[in-house]
Amino acid sequence: HDALWEKQRPLDFPGTVYGVPRGTSMREIMSRQADFYGAHLNDRRITP
Repeated sequence: HDALWEKQRPLDFPGTVYGVPRGTSMREIMSRQADFYGAHLNDRRITP
């Protein structure tokens, strides 16, 4: 685990994927994700 973490830590997964600083709670991250995806609840597919 330590060897893997040594490689992954500088990649800043939470910042890169979710746009939040490391240490942000998963509750906060998922709340943001729910808001983001919920905003598209009534989207409709457009057929070309």
